[in-house]
Amino acid sequence: MGSARRRWANLPAILALAATAVTSAGVALAQQPAPPPPAAPTVSDADRLNAREQFASGIEAQQQGRWADALLAFQRAQALFSAPTNMLHMAECMAQLGRLVEAEETYRGLTLLVLPKDSPAPFFAAQAQGAAELQQIQARIPKMRIEVTPANLPNLVVTLDQQAFNAVLLGADRSVDPGAHTVTAFAPGYGQKEVKVVVHEKEPTKVVTVELQPSGVVYTPIAQAPQNLAPLPPAVGPAPPYYTQQQQPLPPARGAEAPPYTPPPPKPKPPGASWLLGVRAGINLMGGGLLPTNSNANASNTNSISLSDAFATGGVFGLQGGIRFARNFYAGVIYEHTFAGGGGNTTSLPNYYTGQQTGFGPNGTSVSTYGNMIAADLGYISNPDGVGIVLDVAAAYRVIGLTTSNNAFSASYNGPEIILGGGIWIAAGPNVRIVPRLDLGIGSFGGEGVSVQCPTGGCSNSTTSIANAPTHVIAFLGLGGYWNLNLGHKEPQPPR
Repeated sequence: MGSARRRWANLPAILALAATAVTSAGVALAQQPAPPPPAAPTVSDADRLNAREQFASGIEAQQQGRWADALLAFQRAQALFSAPTNMLHMAECMAQLGRLVEAEETYRGLTLLVLPKDSPAPFFAAQAQGAAELQQIQARIPKMRIEVTPANLPNLVVTLDQQAFNAVLLGADRSVDPGAHTVTAFAPGYGQKEVKVVVHEKEPTKVVTVELQPSGVVYTPIAQAPQNLAPLPPAVGPAPPYYTQQQQPLPPARGAEAPPYTPPPPKPKPPGASWLLGVRAGINLMGGGLLPTNSNANASNTNSISLSDAFATGGVFGLQGGIRFARNFYAGVIYEHTFAGGGGNTTSLPNYYTGQQTGFGPNGTSVSTYGNMIAADLGYISNPDGVGIVLDVAAAYRVIGLTTSNNAFSASYNGPEIILGGGIWIAAGPNVRIVPRLDLGIGSFGGEGVSVQCPTGGCSNSTTSIANAPTHVIAFLGLGGYWNLNLGHKEPQPPR
């Protein structure tokens, strides 16, 4: 009995000792440092190098219009090193391949990235460009509305291009890629029906109605589905890309989940404008009139003078330049210099002004001619980055002149022209454009300057206007070349 009392008397001391031990252990545990967070995965130098190489390969394929090859290269670069520059070009290639829905999601993922402040400048540039191109791609995406009648059929199964279609989207507009699509609907007791439809870019909502007819088969539900029936695969859709330096697996190959889509022929459309700087060379063919009928009774030639009488076919060398804008249009200036000899009847021109032929004819003398032309040009190019047609119109001012070797006679003529021209536009490389062309300059020379030194005296210089000047035609036949320099669009640099 005394022993029991002693044990109960020591109980408060034992409890106090236990509480002290627990408190001390808690304090000790609280003072231990928390474990460090797991280190972020790093990208090796080899992966960075391979990412750059894949990016460069993608850029080259994209410039050549090989969109599928370019997309694969950019996807590989993204798998090695996730970067906004890869995502921008992936979206552009998807758009060219007709995969507009996937392109929109990639653009959207690019715009939603939260980039660290110390990210490279090309990353921010790619994100800004992606936001602008997102608006363009959204305007191109068509929509489809699938309706099944009768409505609200039990156990209805709908597929779009052999992929499960969520029933909550029946009767609602759904974004789809342009091209051929197949809608299939099945319901027990109604059989199955398939509808094929073609959807085009920017087309109003395409309504597809699948009308199921009773099949006469009585549907009896079973308690449990057979074990050998696999469930429908989940809907396949691109996961939104994100900004991280984790290594990502390559995306699955496309083509098994949907019927192949045949895109239209590639039409590269580089954004922005471009400078066009170049030269032209060829010949000028003279036609039409130069001077009207002469009323000078003292002149030995009172007839009109044709342009080919005084000016022969001449060689032409010129400079040309301007800017291409809105993809297919350009505006610029042209300068041409012409050099040649005298025409078919050079004596008719000096005799037009005087009645004295001595010293003006071919006896002991020769005739040289020249010309200068400057024009403001506006044109249209059907295919700036391939082979196409170029058509243009220009407002020009031309000066032509003639001089005899003995300096006894010289004359110059000037006036405005309208030039109508065209040719074949050939893209001979990323920056070289070659244009064989034909231009027709139509106008009249309303001003003249004449210097005459008559052997017998009595002749003088004059600068006058020409009344009733006849119409002339000067045809340029030759070859032009441009150096094409794109503006306002620089390819983002590969990740560093």
